[in-house]
Amino acid sequence: MFNLSEKNQEYISCEWLESGISFTYEGIYNCCMFAHNTVAFKPVTPINKDWTYDFDSFLKEKKKFIKLHRKGKIIDRCKGCQRLEKKTWDTNFKIKQLAISTNTKCNANCIYCYTHSRKEFFNKLDDIPILNFFKKCIKDNLIDENVSILFGGGEPTINKEFEDLLSLFSQYPNCKIKIYSSGIKYSPSIEQCLNTGNCELVITPDCGDRELYKRIKGVDKFDEVWSNIQKYAAAQNENRNQVRTKYIILPTINDNEEEIKKFFNKVVEANVSYIKPEIDITAYSKIKQDKEKLVKLFKLLVFMEKYAEKLNINHGVAGNMHCAMEGNRNLYDEIKNEYKED
Repeated sequence: MFNLSEKNQEYISCEWLESGISFTYEGIYNCCMFAHNTVAFKPVTPINKDWTYDFDSFLKEKKKFIKLHRKGKIIDRCKGCQRLEKKTWDTNFKIKQLAISTNTKCNANCIYCYTHSRKEFFNKLDDIPILNFFKKCIKDNLIDENVSILFGGGEPTINKEFEDLLSLFSQYPNCKIKIYSSGIKYSPSIEQCLNTGNCELVITPDCGDRELYKRIKGVDKFDEVWSNIQKYAAAQNENRNQVRTKYIILPTINDNEEEIKKFFNKVVEANVSYIKPEIDITAYSKIKQDKEKLVKLFKLLVFMEKYAEKLNINHGVAGNMHCAMEGNRNLYDEIKNEYKED
C-alpha cells in the first residue's frame, strides 16, 4: 500500500495508527477509541451514499500521521494515550488491527450505552455493508496473517454480514478474533469459532440478579443470557479463558459487594473461568479527580480480584478500569496491600 522508508525505525506510535482500521456506521477511523468523543479522532473518511469508503484518502491521512510520529512529533489527539509505545515499527503497511462496528442495532438497551437516549434512531439505521471490501483486501493481500479483529456494535450477532465475515476471516488460522456481545442471541458461528481456539467472547451481564439486569439492560433476558454464556463456555477448547464476563461498575446501582457476590454465583454456575471488572466511561470521568470515590472504586476492584482468586477464577481489567488503575497506581497498590477479608 505504502512504504515510508527503506528500513524499519524505532519511535513512539500506536499499533492502531500504524496498521489499524476502525470501521463504524459513520466512517473509517485511524483510532480504536472511536466511541469516546473526548479522545478519538473524527472519521478520516465518511461513508458515501453508495455505501463505499474512500480508502485512498484514509491511507493518505494515516501516512501523514505516521510521518509526524517518525519525526518525534506526537499528534495532539494521541498525547497521553495509554496505547502509545516506543518500538521498531514495520514500514510495509498491512492491516494488523481491525475493529468492525458497522451496525448500531442492539437487542439490549444498556443505560450506559451511547445509543440509550436515542435507541429508536440507532435501531433503525441500516447496517453498513463491508463484506465485499474485505474480500478485495484479501484478494490484494492487504491483511496480515496474524490480524486481530474486534467485533462490536451495536450487537454483532444481529449484523446482517456477521456470519459471512466470521467465515471469511476463518481462512486466517492465526488471526485473533474478539467479539463483544449482549449474549441474548446464541450464535452457532461463535460456538464454532470458540471451538477452534482463536476467538475471545466478552459478554457483559453486569450483575447476577434478574431485576437488576432488567434495570441496567432495559430487557428481560437474564435467564437467556446466562444460559447462553454457559453454552458458550462449554464450547471452548482447552483454552478455558476464551469466554469472559464483564462487570461494569455503575455508581449507586451495582457498586456493592452483595451484587458482586450474586454475579460470581452466576459465573460459577455457568462454568466461566475469566472475569473483567470495568467502570462506565461517563462515571469514571466524574470521579477521576475525587479521591474518596476512587478509594471506593478500588476497594470494590480489589474485592472482586480476591473473590475471583478464592474461586479459582482468572481476572483482568477492561479499558477504563485499566486507565483508572494506571492513573492512580500508588492509590490502588496501597488499597490492595491493606486489603483484609471480612
